[in-house]
Amino acid sequence: MLYNGDGIPVNKKEAASYYQMGADKGHATCMFNYALMLSKGDGITQNKTEAEKYMKKAADEGQINAIFTYASMLHHGDGVTANPKEACKYYKMGIAKGHVNSMYNCALMLYNGDGVQMNKKEAAKYFKMAADKDKTEAMFNYGLMLYKGDEIPMNKKEAAKYYKMAAAKGQADAIYNYALMLSNGDGIPENKKEAEKLYKVAAEKGVIEAMYNYALMQYNGDGVPVNKKEALKYFKIAAEKGHANSMYNFALMLFTGDEIQMNKKEAEKYYKLAIEKDQKNAMYNYALMLAKGDGVTANKKEAVKYYKMA
Repeated sequence: MLYNGDGIPVNKKEAASYYQMGADKGHATCMFNYALMLSKGDGITQNKTEAEKYMKKAADEGQINAIFTYASMLHHGDGVTANPKEACKYYKMGIAKGHVNSMYNCALMLYNGDGVQMNKKEAAKYFKMAADKDKTEAMFNYGLMLYKGDEIPMNKKEAAKYYKMAAAKGQADAIYNYALMLSNGDGIPENKKEAEKLYKVAAEKGVIEAMYNYALMQYNGDGVPVNKKEALKYFKIAAEKGHANSMYNFALMLFTGDEIQMNKKEAEKYYKLAIEKDQKNAMYNYALMLAKGDGVTANKKEAVKYYKMA
């Protein structure tokens, strides 16, 4: 009541005093709350050493939030000496109590070998547990492991299921990966219309490959009506974000005046940008421009150089 001002004036210093009294009498939630206040300097003088002491006591008493918080402190060296192995131990205590973020963090540590021995099979187990408890990033990571057969049996149908779950919660990479599977009929029935829709959603969330794939579908009429104006828009957005194939396609549209006013000088600019990213078709087309003096000053020596590169 004192901490939140629930019907009485807020008094964090007084709240801390009562939390400490409760903590010193063995009340685990008081230990946790007092530790949090000490750790943040929330209404009292910050003291990370004391915070660690009370947080560990609360964790060892089985206070679920304290278990996770203490594990995170050990994991990241927050006010304590970093100790990944001990962090993993406490995350596993949290897992035993059904704590979702403990599952996810432990899975990440095991997957990456982050201060502990790499164990992708165990990581997959915890990603799945967290995914089945509605943890979005875990859905994506578990889907990715299933798709690749990354130390677990490959199962594209199950991967699609988890991608779709994460996609429904707005996870951009899951939206893109699920769209890619739908577009190619990769492990699941092909559905170009749904793929188009999802590519656009992922594109609007900043996934560059989704911008490119969406633009390609629009340009080629791949299972959807041709819409070169829309293709141009997304090729340009992806090009400006450094996507080599989009730079090439945007340059080609500029060069030929395809749904945009012909602008060979601007086409040259995007071909050269794509060339810097080793795009072979851009090298060839730019060489043609140089050889013919088409929109640029003719330079056969330079043209030969780019032909050879392509």
